[in-house]
Amino acid sequence: MLMKREKKHAYWQDIMRKYKASGKSQAVFCEENKLSYATFKYYRYQSQQQRKNKSRIERPTIVPVTISKAPVINEMRETTSCEIYLPNGLRVILPQNNLTKATTRFIKELLA
Repeated sequence: MLMKREKKHAYWQDIMRKYKASGKSQAVFCEENKLSYATFKYYRYQSQQQRKNKSRIERPTIVPVTISKAPVINEMRETTSCEIYLPNGLRVILPQNNLTKATTRFIKELLA
């Protein structure tokens, strides 16, 4: 079923490329290529929505980080965890043990 969907997607992508290159109206293009006008409009809309969704997805960017001394939990011990506040409001707290490994892994995931 997945292969059938991929073939259909590729077929309609090709149709949309041909339509754009033709310079013709949708109705004329469909008539000349024996395509259902309603089906053509459906796949054209799907194609436009897919492009819009792709343009909305942004890769994470590196932003300036302010490093401050961790608060004292008690007089004898300070925390060594790392808190990262992301622009979307998400707060990430990396564990105090293996802080370097966790930070490195976290940054690699952000950049993936």
